[in-house]
Parts: sequence; C-alpha cells; structure tokens
Amino acid sequence: MLIMVHSFKEHTFTHFTYCGHCRRFLWGVANQGLKCSECEFVCHFSCQKSAPPCTSVQNKAARVLRSYSTSTGSSSTPTSSSSKSGSRSPIITALSRSPTNGSRAKSPTNGSREISPTLAPQAEETQPIESFGEAVEKIKSIVTSPEFEDVLVTAALHASDDSQPSNEYLATLPSLNPQTATKNSTRFVSRCGPMFAVRDSIILLLSWENPLQTMVAMVLYCIACFYPKIILFGPHFALMHWMTNAHQKRFRSSSLSPPLPSPPVARSTVAAPTPTASHSVPLRTASPAGKRTGSFTFNIGGSSNNYEESSPEYLKNLQNLQNMMGEMSDLYDTVCENLHYINWGSRQYSIWIFQGLVLSMILLSILISFVSMRDIMLGGGIFMFVSNTRFVKHVMKQITPKAMAIGKKSFESIMDLYDEYERVLDRQTIIQEISVYENQRRGPSGEFSADELLPLERGSWTDSTGIIPREAKKEEAPEGYCWTENAWEVDTSGSWTDDMLGIEMLVIPEDDGWVYTDDLWRPCKADILKYRVTRRRRWIRHYEENRKRGR
Repeated sequence: MLIMVHSFKEHTFTHFTYCGHCRRFLWGVANQGLKCSECEFVCHFSCQKSAPPCTSVQNKAARVLRSYSTSTGSSSTPTSSSSKSGSRSPIITALSRSPTNGSRAKSPTNGSREISPTLAPQAEETQPIESFGEAVEKIKSIVTSPEFEDVLVTAALHASDDSQPSNEYLATLPSLNPQTATKNSTRFVSRCGPMFAVRDSIILLLSWENPLQTMVAMVLYCIACFYPKIILFGPHFALMHWMTNAHQKRFRSSSLSPPLPSPPVARSTVAAPTPTASHSVPLRTASPAGKRTGSFTFNIGGSSNNYEESSPEYLKNLQNLQNMMGEMSDLYDTVCENLHYINWGSRQYSIWIFQGLVLSMILLSILISFVSMRDIMLGGGIFMFVSNTRFVKHVMKQITPKAMAIGKKSFESIMDLYDEYERVLDRQTIIQEISVYENQRRGPSGEFSADELLPLERGSWTDSTGIIPREAKKEEAPEGYCWTENAWEVDTSGSWTDDMLGIEMLVIPEDDGWVYTDDLWRPCKADILKYRVTRRRRWIRHYEENRKRGR
C-alpha cells in the first residue's frame, strides 16, 4: 500500500463538518480545521498528528472493488473490450457506484465534473451497509451536502420574510360565495353521520344500555389510569375495533349463509344482483330509483356516504344538526346571561368569584400534594360511570330538589356571614381613633397631681411624645364626624400607638391605666417608691363619619 503524507491546509467550512479522527464537530466561523488537498481528509488542529495516513487513489479503488466483488459474489473479469480506449474498467465502475464523502467521480465523456453524493444516480445493485460507522458516514454526507445547506439557507430566508403569511391555511381560505356555501352545507349534512354516531355511542355506553360493554369500558379506563402509557395505543385499538366490525358486516353474511337461487322473474322486471362470495354485501340497499335508503349507520368503510336529500340518512343528519345548533345557541345564551358575574359587570359578585377561585386553587394545590393524579382520575372516572346507572340517576332525581334547596339556603347563610364580615372590615377602616395623654408628678406629700408638674416640663395633657400639648378630653367630635362611644376610656391594653406616626410603644399599665416613670419620664428600673416620681396614662375615643350613624 502506498502511504502518502497529508497535505493539510487551513480551510473554512460553510456547512456542518466533523473531524475524521475524533468524529467531533468542527466549531468556529472561519478556518475551523485542516483539510488534506490529496484525500480531502478533515480534522481538528489538535488531531493533525494522530490522523491516519493519506492513501492514494489506486488504493481507494482497490478497496472499493473488493467490497463490490464481495457483495455481488462474483469477481469481475475484464473483457477484451475493457482494454479499449474509452471503455470503463471495473475499478472506475465501482468508484462510480460507491461514491464516498469528499470523493469525486469523473465521467469519461464529460471530463472532470463533480458529482454530489446526494444527487448521484443510483446503481443497479445497491451496496449493503457493512457497519454502523458507514451508516453514520452516509447520514453525515447527506447533512453536510451543499443541497442540504441550500435548504437550510432557503428556510432561514423564508422565516425572516415578514411579507409571507404566518399561517398559510388562514391566508388561503376561500372567500364567501353563496353557491359554495350551499354546496358545502349539503355535503356536510350528508357526511356528518359518523360524528353523531360516535356521540350517541358514547352516551349509550355511559348510560349502561349494554352493561357488559360498559363494564369492559370501565375496566379499561381503570387499567389506563394505572398504566397511562396504554393511552398511546388507544387510536390503534379503536381503528382495529372499527375494522373488525366493518369486516364482519361486509363478509360474515356471505361466508355463513350461501346465496339462494333467485326465483324466476319476468323479462320486464329488473332483478337485483345476488351477492356471492366474490361480491361483497353492500351496507345499504339500493332503491329501484337508484337512491340510497336504509337505516342510519356508522359507515365509513363502505361506499361513500353521499346520501340524497330525501333519504332517511340525510334527514337524520339534518335533525341532529338542528338539535345541535339549538343546544349550542342555548348554551351561548346562558353564558351571555351570566357573563356579568365574571366580567365585573356585577362588581361584588366578581369579587366573590375571584376570591372563590383563589381559595379553590389553594385547596386544590393541597389536595394534589397528598393525592396522586392517578387516584384523582381513577375516582373521577368511576364516579362518572356509577353516576350514570339507572339506580343512581333515579336517586339523584329524587334528592336533587331537596339538595338544591339546602344548598341555596347554605349559600345564602354563607353570603350573609361574608357580608357581615365585609361590613366589619369597612367599619374598621372608616372608624378612626383619637388619644390624649394625662401627665402627673408626685408631690412632697406623696400624692400624684398635675399641679406638681414643673414649669419647664410637659403639660398635664399632651401627645405621646409629651412635647405637643393637647386639649383635655374634649366633648365635641371633629367636624363632619361623630363619636362611637359615649365617653372617653382609659387604655389598659398594654401598648400605646402614636396617632400621627403610627409607632407602637410596648408598656405595662398598672392600676387605672397608669404607667410610672422616673424624674426624667423614663421607665422605672425597679419597683421602688423613690423611682416613681412621674406617671402618665392614655385616654382614647373613636369617631366615624356622620352618614354611618344616620345623622
């Protein structure tokens, strides 16, 4: 084997490229790696020393020829015509049939021309994939091909074009046309039977018309709750079930009962075709006039459901559409009538509903933290099946009026309590408090009195700081307000709140609400008489607007 040294050169790759040595992606915008000018081997800068030897074109041809001979099972023997000029040798044929990534196949007639791996013509006999690595290389050659790059560039340009519609379906909807509307309405009425058939089947299944089928459905629902992945097979089972029923309808009657010979008829009478083993039984019989007749059936697999406008199927579909439009209109009217409860047309009800939603979300979050979703779905499904039994429906029909009355009365009681709570809150926000502090000093006789206060200290009636003087327990309420109590009261709660700043001071009042302090009006450090020089207490009274008391 002729071993050649790689002629590596820095190269800028314009498409996704991977290193031929470590099989990792070549990152970067320009000069991402090295590329051999002889064999077009690509690698990282760090993989240059570990790269395999560069092989010649002859060694490549020999390797491809050996794989080709092994796959075909016979060796190619060149004929006398292969030595002629212009004829194609087995090596060149193998090369043209097995192009590799980065190799170039030359045509004897067109000279040197590059052939893309994705656009090269398929050979008569395809080469088998010998290993997983070759499959990866083939996928990589497709991804790194210029054609795939052109597709990505075109898609990027199309995505950045704001003049194109965001949704082609909505942009290409046909305009309103009376003839088209009439035609499509007639077509829809004649073809909507399966939709209502499925609806009726589900309703009858939940109504226990066939107890065995309902029990099977309930068991399957329970299994699906324990193994949710089975739901992925639901469409397959549904389609297989429908195909099995369609097969029975089409072939069972003809296979079980052989066709009977038709009685002789007159020449003027047209005889209907007799079903045979090779002729499937139609799902609907044909009338003498050629119109479709028969009962309403869920038939998609038979002939097309193009019922005539006078057929029973068409009239049944029209009746179902009429009832469905009425039900949807009634539902829409009901929603519109009660829409003011949630669109803040009735502000109080909207507040209640919003608070109820928040409360229900909190309760639901607590519930799902203790109960799994599987148990919730299982319980809800079983309740749905059980609640549709005749016994339960009869019981519910009897107790529903009484339950509604009790629920209405309970709801009214809850609303009354809520209204009372709202009124208390409103009253608390409207009622305001006023306070005044009484100050006294102990005299030589040991008695406390306001007359013993020093000339340069606080007055007998002040605010919480003792600096701002206040009027002593005035009897007139502020203008526009009225008192809620008949007289002033001493605050014995144990904490004083400043009216202006809202600062709360923690104190411990003693008898009659007095708080004893020292000579500098500071809290006493000990319960000793000599430290109890001054004292003060707080008087409070509440007031509110006159309109609240009916004045």
